Amino acid sequence: MSLAQSLSIVALLVSVISAMIAWRIGMRSLRITTYRSATDLMLEVDRVFVAHPELRPYFYDDKACPPGHADYNLVEAVAELELDVLECIWDGRHNYSDDDRESWAKYIKDTLGKSPALRTMHGDPAKADWYPTLDELLTAGAHAVAPQHGWLSRARQRTTRLLGS
Repeated sequence: MSLAQSLSIVALLVSVISAMIAWRIGMRSLRITTYRSATDLMLEVDRVFVAHPELRPYFYDDKACPPGHADYNLVEAVAELELDVLECIWDGRHNYSDDDRESWAKYIKDTLGKSPALRTMHGDPAKADWYPTLDELLTAGAHAVAPQHGWLSRARQRTTRLLGS
C-alpha cells in the first residue's frame, strides 16, 4: 500500500469519527433544546395560573365554566394555549427518554381528564385538525408512547453506549 493510500484511509477514518462525534453532539443538543422548550412552555402555562388563580378549578378540578360566565372567554383562551403547549410538547416526544415520554403521556391524559374546557376544545369538530399528535396519543394509547425500535433508534443506542450520554 502506498503512502497516499494510507493517508487516504486515515483521512477517511478521521472524517467518519468526526461525523459520528458531530452527530452525537447534534443529538445531545436537540435533546437539551427539546427539554428546555417543554420546560419553558409549561412555565408559561404556570404563569397564567399564578396571575389568574380563579381559573384553576376549570383546569384541575373538573369544573365547567358555563357560557356567559365572566371568565368564559379567558378560560377558552387558556384552554387553547394549554392545548397548543401540550401539542408542542408531545410533538417532540421522540426526543425524550422512555421514562419522560411515559410521564408526559400520563400528564397529558390526566390534564385532559381534569378539564372540561380542554376536553371541549380538543373535541370541537371545527378544530379537528389542530392537535394531531394529541389525537394520536389519545387514540393510539401505548403505541404512541412506545419507544421507536427502528434502525435509527438502534444506531442512537449504540452511539450512546460508545460515546457516553
